[in-house]
Amino acid sequence: MSDYYSTRPIPRRGVEIEGSIKGLESFINIPIPISTKFSIPLKELYPTRGNFTITDRIRTNIAAMSRDWLYVNIKLTPIWAREFPTDPKSPPAPEYWIDYANAAIELKKQFPQIASVGFMNEPNMPYEASNPDYFGCWMRPGEASTPEGIYNAGVRYSKFLKLVGTEVKKVFPDIIIIGGDLFCDVNPQAAILIEFIKGMVLENPPYDYNGIHAYYYYYRLFRGAPLIEMTDPIDRDNVFSTYFTIASNLKEITGKRSIFTETAVIRKQKLPDTPEFQTAQKDWMVYLKKHVAKKDEWNNPVVSFMWYCLINTWEWCGMLNYPSKSPRPVYDEFVKGE
Repeated sequence: MSDYYSTRPIPRRGVEIEGSIKGLESFINIPIPISTKFSIPLKELYPTRGNFTITDRIRTNIAAMSRDWLYVNIKLTPIWAREFPTDPKSPPAPEYWIDYANAAIELKKQFPQIASVGFMNEPNMPYEASNPDYFGCWMRPGEASTPEGIYNAGVRYSKFLKLVGTEVKKVFPDIIIIGGDLFCDVNPQAAILIEFIKGMVLENPPYDYNGIHAYYYYYRLFRGAPLIEMTDPIDRDNVFSTYFTIASNLKEITGKRSIFTETAVIRKQKLPDTPEFQTAQKDWMVYLKKHVAKKDEWNNPVVSFMWYCLINTWEWCGMLNYPSKSPRPVYDEFVKGE
C-alpha cells in the first residue's frame, strides 16, 4: 500500500518553523495548502547512542505542523558521533551514519504524517565558515580552497546519503528524500555548490530532489564602502534569475529538480527595518509565487519553496513580527492566491 502522506503533490509554497510553534495561530489559519519544514538536531533524538527520544518540542511541533506536507531535516553531529572527537566541526564517523537513518525511520513510524526527510544542513559550507550549532560539519580544513577538495567532500556526503537513503527507502519506499539542503552562493558556476554536488551524486544515492538555500541579502557590503541598502528591484530580479540558473545546472548534473528548502530576504537584526526592506521581502515572495513550478510546468527546475522562517527570530527575515506576531507585507502576499 502506498504512503498517503508522501505520495501527495508537494505544495508550491511553504515555510520553515524555528523554535516552538505554540501560539502561532497565524500558521494554523493559513488558508492555502503549504509545505512545512522542521529541523531536528540528531542529538535531540539521540542524546546518547541507542537512546531514541521524542522531546516535547518535537511532539508538539510535528502535531501542529502536520497540515499538508511535512519535511523533517535531521542535522548536525552529536559529540558521541564525531569522526574527529575533539573537533566540534567534525562530520559523523561512518560507523554512526546508520543512526541518521534509524532516526528518520523511528520518526516516520511514530509520525506517519511526515512526507519527506533530509539529512544535514548546508553540508557544503566551508569548514572555516561552518557553525557546529547550525550548519556545515562536512568539509575539512582547507578543502573549500580547491575544486578537488570541494568535490572530495561531496563524495563523502554521497556515501553517507547513499547509506542513509537506502536504509530509509527499504522501510518507507514512498518517502521523499531531499538531498543536501545546500548552501548556495549567488553564482551559477560557484565551485562550492557545483563541485560538491558533482561529488554528491557519484555514489548514486537514492534521493528525489535537490535541496538548495536561495537567500537575498538586502544589506550588502562592498569593498571600501559602507553597507548599502539594495533598494533596486532590478538587483533582486537578477539574483532571483541566478538561482533559477543554478537550479537548471543542478538538474543537468543530477537529473533531479530542486526545492528551495530555505529562501528569504535577509537583514541583520541591528540594521533598520525600513519600508523598502519590507517591500523587498514582499517582492521576493511575488517572484517565488510567479516562477516556482505550477503543476503542469514539468520543465521548471524548481518545484517548491519554503520561506525561512515564519516569525522574526533570526536575521529579521520572517513573515511575522517578533514578539507581537503581527503579519508583515510578505505574509499577506504569501497567503494570497496565485
